[in-house]
Amino acid sequence: MSENNNFKNQAKLGQYLNTAGIKVFSRALLRNRRLFVPHLSLKSIASLNFSLLHSKAALTYLVFDKDNTLTIPYEREIHPSILSAWEDCLKVYGKDNVAILSNSIGSKDDNDYKEALLIENQLGIKVIRHLNKKPNVKEDILNHFQIDEITAQKHLGVIGDRILSDTVMGNSHGFFTVNVEPFSTKPENAMVKMMREFEKQIIPIIASGEAPEHVVYERLRVDSMQLTDLINKA
Repeated sequence: MSENNNFKNQAKLGQYLNTAGIKVFSRALLRNRRLFVPHLSLKSIASLNFSLLHSKAALTYLVFDKDNTLTIPYEREIHPSILSAWEDCLKVYGKDNVAILSNSIGSKDDNDYKEALLIENQLGIKVIRHLNKKPNVKEDILNHFQIDEITAQKHLGVIGDRILSDTVMGNSHGFFTVNVEPFSTKPENAMVKMMREFEKQIIPIIASGEAPEHVVYERLRVDSMQLTDLINKA
């Protein structure tokens, strides 16, 4: 069995076991259903104007999920449809202010962080190391960027394709959240497919109104801008 296939199997197993995610989902359902709502919903990061996201929204740190946000699941190459946007992101933000946070890569499922090292070498940015699954990764994010919680809540964005593991995680910690559509669900394991179907069918019913308030709204209002101004016009 190849090293990459071995990691895929370990990653798939790890994705089945996320009790912390279940607990946070339950709290959001009972206490604050706005946590299910991202601040922005886009087809992909190709729709983001990274220059305005940095200068006008003042989001100076970005955390990306990997699978179905940057790459096809379990692959290591940036998806061709977002390659230009990814290069623009790195040009605007610099590699030190962008990182990948995955429930598999960089986690305890990643033996000796071998896959994290391969991804870092391939993509040129760091993978955040973490012992716990999303959403219990706040301290890992703060430690990676060497910032405090207040700074992160004012200046950090989370971008991913999963409502439960990316949007709810980011919102529950007070970060700005962006949801994107997956490239392909075909390689995903049965549990992820089931949870994605749950997000598609149930989240729109239980989600409440608008996304949580965020200081980005105030910054944009100063320049008579709206969230939609952060989206590239076709």
